[in-house]
Amino acid sequence: MTNKSETIGIIYGQLAKVMADLPAIGKNQKNLQQKFNFRGIDDIYNALQPVMAKHGIVSVPHCVTDIVRTEVKTRSGGTGIHQTSKHTFMFFAEDGSMVSTEAIGEGIDYGDKVSNKCASIAHKYAMLQLFCIPTKEDKDPDRHTHEVVNTKTKEEQFQDAVLKMVPAFKGLGIEKEAIPILVGVSKFSDLKPEHIGELKKQYAIVKEETNA
Repeated sequence: MTNKSETIGIIYGQLAKVMADLPAIGKNQKNLQQKFNFRGIDDIYNALQPVMAKHGIVSVPHCVTDIVRTEVKTRSGGTGIHQTSKHTFMFFAEDGSMVSTEAIGEGIDYGDKVSNKCASIAHKYAMLQLFCIPTKEDKDPDRHTHEVVNTKTKEEQFQDAVLKMVPAFKGLGIEKEAIPILVGVSKFSDLKPEHIGELKKQYAIVKEETNA
């Protein structure tokens, strides 16, 4: 059965020819913040474009879905937009036969280029995967690294920390209702940020006694 995103024709054979002729693509660009080399979108285009043209393969952006945007802040006070989106690309052969592939684009920008960054990243990964271009990195991020601060309030961070302790104490046989007693309060709602250190200390003590 033919998938809705695929047609019968010469497309598969032409894709294989592109893979056979594709030269090695070196990691010639460097992430200056995290000190690693990577393949940029231009590296991919420069290597693939003449080979795809030779074998009559055309890449066409089809649609963008599942767009999610979040405002982020840096430690220096800058404000930007983080976006993830799903991009579909179609690859056509000369006889009109085609296959499509999807890739996720992700990026942060402090101007108006976040959608462009996502589209470029998604296209790069779509071609890396479709043509099985070898890469040593599990992840291949952009040149720029963004340091994002935790936007939760101190109270929200405290509540998150306390809730994470509940299953940890339960693993030692201590139910949620008994946790406050360990630090001298009667109710879970009476726990305060200053209790975190003592709770960690009590957890270590109980764990050591349990394993003894």
